Amino acid sequence: AQCGELQRMSADFPASPYKVPRGVCLPFGSMELVLDMQPRDARGQWEAKLSEMDRLLGSNSGGQELDEACKSLREMIESLDVPREFVDHSICSHFDPSGSLIARSSANVEDLKGMSGAGLYDSILNLDVNGPESVAEGVKMVWASLYTRRAVLSRHKAGIRSQSEACMAVLVQEMVASEHAFVLHTADPILSEEKERYVYAELVRGQGETLASGTQGTPYRLRIEKATGKVEILAFANFSEVDYSKDPFTQEPQRLVELGEKLCTLGEQLETQFGEPQDIEGALSEGSIYVV
Repeated sequence: AQCGELQRMSADFPASPYKVPRGVCLPFGSMELVLDMQPRDARGQWEAKLSEMDRLLGSNSGGQELDEACKSLREMIESLDVPREFVDHSICSHFDPSGSLIARSSANVEDLKGMSGAGLYDSILNLDVNGPESVAEGVKMVWASLYTRRAVLSRHKAGIRSQSEACMAVLVQEMVASEHAFVLHTADPILSEEKERYVYAELVRGQGETLASGTQGTPYRLRIEKATGKVEILAFANFSEVDYSKDPFTQEPQRLVELGEKLCTLGEQLETQFGEPQDIEGALSEGSIYVV
């Protein structure tokens, strides 16, 4: 819903400091609708598998039995037959045929004030907008990510009594050719006091999965004071699989400072528009800032 609102706001204000990629949402219930389209009572089989998983969790039966239950549910969802016309009409027709898409998770047990769920569920990149089969596979993989062992145990630990309470919507967006990806908090989560005086940002090369997946290493870290716009560089990026010594933000730290000033302005604008502190994901591409 917020990505849709961002898309509308960006369109209404052409001079906005950020851009928003086009997106469509397959809402809660879409997976269940596709289950109902399958032969041999697929919906009933799915519900039975969820009940068995609840039984295993309730009896503290973990190990191989839980692994097999999770695998069985994922395989069932990934093997669903999604009608081509559904994918064509509901998703592909909304996008430029020359582009690529990303299918992103948007669960009712994710990105909540009391339950982050960061990195628990999958995003599937580089889907072919001209290939409905590719897009359908990406959507099914996001749905199926509800049932990884880590996600199931995380929900159980959080006090969710039945795995059937977890629902997955899918946000399908245009892929941004991301040179750098960032997360931006308009209330600094690192500080114990005066959080709302500062904006905090983390930045990495490429797509944002490095930040979301908890890959070992250090991103660029910035803290910006809202009242003055003063930028403090807390850390330079250092990940073993990427050489950051040649990155322009490492070679010219002033560019990092200037980016911090822009991100502060962006963060404050979105915080004002939505009426409360925001946790923002975005990308830098060809001189533009995208909010995704």
